Amino acid sequence: MDSITYILGKGAPGLLNLRLPVYRAHILVNGPVMLYGRMRLLTSLGLHDGSTFARLSALASALRVVALCGHTGAHEVPVELVSTRIGVRVEFGVGPAGMYQSELVLSTADDRPFDEVLQRIFGERAATAFFALEPLPGEGHHGGTAHGEGHHGGTAHGGTAHGEGHHGGPTGGHHHHHGAGRG
Repeated sequence: MDSITYILGKGAPGLLNLRLPVYRAHILVNGPVMLYGRMRLLTSLGLHDGSTFARLSALASALRVVALCGHTGAHEVPVELVSTRIGVRVEFGVGPAGMYQSELVLSTADDRPFDEVLQRIFGERAATAFFALEPLPGEGHHGGTAHGEGHHGGTAHGGTAHGEGHHGGPTGGHHHHHGAGRG
């Protein structure tokens, strides 16, 4: 399989599986930028499992994101390391402000499948770990339930349920993001 397509929109699955043998992920963003502001990588690997600053930095450097936005063309989107109260996370934006629809094309810098890149960076543990992209609500979005919860329920395409509805992963960890630490 060369690529996979995900749709971000009301009613769509909340987590997008990234540990797949594909070269590109097309993420169709439907809704104003205030609905979805950024994408965050979640993993079940903790610091003791090798999810270190150096490895997350290597992953951020290994990913490429291009936003394709109708009349404005293609825009490279920076992949960044963001410090949060729960540690460093890999994040990227969903495209230029003011766009109601855009397509993000996520790929790797060396044109290798995502699962190979994850295994090269994180080692053997990556083969069984959970890696998914979580859409984060935009700064102006206050709809849904309190604190934006409920936007991340369900399982990622092609994955299995490892408590993804609340970022639990196979380790059973549980936390909520209450808007703190986003930038």
